[in-house]
Amino acid sequence: MKYLSLIFISAYLSIFPTLSEARTTEKLAKQCVGSGALESDQIFCAGYIDGFLDSHAIISGLHESTKLFCLPKSGISIDQALLIFLEYVNKNPKSFDKTARVTLTMSLIKSFPCPTPKK
Repeated sequence: MKYLSLIFISAYLSIFPTLSEARTTEKLAKQCVGSGALESDQIFCAGYIDGFLDSHAIISGLHESTKLFCLPKSGISIDQALLIFLEYVNKNPKSFDKTARVTLTMSLIKSFPCPTPKK
């Protein structure tokens, strides 16, 4: 089952190689809140974050051990995730050159770390 999940994820990501590789933190942040951001950019931003959260929920639902961050049981809104992402970016300007997915992951890990298993 684990290998089937990895094959599915790899196949899905290979369909959109330019989308998954090209989105930098700087570009996503500007699309989300830039002063010149178009409404379509803001819709893309919301969709990007929503899709990211859904993907994490699906993957961690299949395999609990793959959770990178642990959201509250009630979940978080797209707006909350966006604010967490932007706050992280503002505090970590070196993240601008990284891919948005890496920076978004790091911001959520920092805000919602998973509990360390007790031995």
